[in-house]
This record gives sequence, C-alpha cells and structure tokens, in this order.
Amino acid sequence: MSGGVPDEEQLRRIEQGVRRRIARRRETAQRVGGAAAAVGALAIVVGGFSLVLPRSASLSSGASGGGSAADSSALVKVLCHGDRATLAAEADPKGLPESAFEACARALEKTVSDAAAPEATGVQGQAAGAPSPSALPGVLCRSDDGLLQVYPDGTACSSVGMTRVDG
Repeated sequence: MSGGVPDEEQLRRIEQGVRRRIARRRETAQRVGGAAAAVGALAIVVGGFSLVLPRSASLSSGASGGGSAADSSALVKVLCHGDRATLAAEADPKGLPESAFEACARALEKTVSDAAAPEATGVQGQAAGAPSPSALPGVLCRSDDGLLQVYPDGTACSSVGMTRVDG
C-alpha cells in the first residue's frame, strides 16, 4: 500500500467481497420471494376450499330429504365391550342408555357378519375371535371425561372407575 491507497491485489479482494455480499443478498431475496409466493398460493387454495366445501356439504345434506332419526353431528361415541373385542359405535344421546345398547348390538352383529366367510370358519356367519351377538352388552358407564362405554351385564361401573348411566 503506497500512501494509504490500496494496491491492485487489495482492490481485487475488496471487489470480490462486495460481489459475494451482493450475490448472497440477491439469493436471500429470491428465496424469501419464492417462499412468500408459495405461502400466497397455499392461502389461495385453502381459501378456495373453505369457500367451496361448506357449500357442497350443505347441498349434499339438504339433498337427502331429511327425515333421519338422529343427526350424525348430534351422535355420541360409545365403546362397546363384547366377549372378545372392543368396538366403537355412535348412539343418540337423547335415548340413552337404550340407544347405546342398540348401537353396540348393531356394531357387534356387523362385525360378526363381516368377520368370516363360511369356508374359513366352518360355521356360517361366525368367525373365530369375533364378538358374539348373543352376548349383547347391558350396562352403560360414563368416565370422568364423559366417554360412554357399554359393558356386559354384571359389570359394575364402579369396578372400572366410572358411573352408571340410567334412563
């Protein structure tokens, strides 16, 4: 360096450093711009779905003509404890405990009928390991968090840490 003026090599290094910083800033701006464009496109797609889906859901539910005994949004989940399996079902909360017993009976019967082919079991309609519809549940219990569970007759709800639900 002569008299405070950088020589040729120092000028070249300074220029390269400035060019690298400019290139990094340009790349960063492009990445941020690309990410912002992706987020904007996603927001447009999600907004489009939110506008279309509620409309199509209301059209499809209205097209059924109504008349259903229980609205699916008003049903409550029930765990059905059978002889050899526990199944989930949905029951009308207005008709408890009978609606829970009926829902469990349907779930158990459906499982038995779907579970086996006659050639696989030797007994038509009854699979090994499937719950028996003859042993239909008969006690409805509610846990502290509100979960409903149907147990076979003879089960005390207090023995499983729950309270009994009577009609």
